[in-house]
Amino acid sequence: MRVRPKEKESLKDRAYRIIKSKIVNCEFPPNAFLNELALVSEIGTSRTPIREAMSKLENERLVRILPKKGVVVTGIAFHEVDEVYQLRELLEPFIIRTWGGEIDPGKLKHFRGAMAALDESVSNARKFQLDDEFHRLIVGHSHNRFVMQVLDSVYDQTQRIRIISGNLLRRRLEDTCTEHLRIIDLLLQKRLADAAQAMERHLRNARRAAFTSLAGVA
Repeated sequence: MRVRPKEKESLKDRAYRIIKSKIVNCEFPPNAFLNELALVSEIGTSRTPIREAMSKLENERLVRILPKKGVVVTGIAFHEVDEVYQLRELLEPFIIRTWGGEIDPGKLKHFRGAMAALDESVSNARKFQLDDEFHRLIVGHSHNRFVMQVLDSVYDQTQRIRIISGNLLRRRLEDTCTEHLRIIDLLLQKRLADAAQAMERHLRNARRAAFTSLAGVA
């Protein structure tokens, strides 16, 4: 059986991937203006793929294209944080209650080991990565593709909120790790109702931290 060669990434897709990654990881922070010429130089492409990528990112509400002014990374408003966490608090505990028993114990133990080993020597970026991967592990076990699509659409905003909250509130990173370990232990014990409640508390705490951090930079 012949293996089909991997399709070459288009310039538009490459520009989209690079710019989106920098926005989601706050290398391009909220409310920052993006310099088209600098992006052309950095990505190594013409203006057309950059503009096509910007159009797609605007549809995802990650940038705003301002006529005659340029492109600005969207800010993070209080009501958007509230909406993001309302959705997550409804769906993620539901996924745990419904399908949490199907999560591979080996993967849970992998995350437990990685999170238990976190200390001040580990970069915030690595901690944010583990946070994101853990939640995606849980969401990935949903048998409802619409639930997965909805949550996937808000995780880019969640990552930006997570980074801003964590960078400003170091204690929150420590609490997040403790809360994750509690959720993992309950999942390993197949105590799904308790794990779902622990997830609800974790997300409520994350919401409060996000509000506190945004109030500090408003």
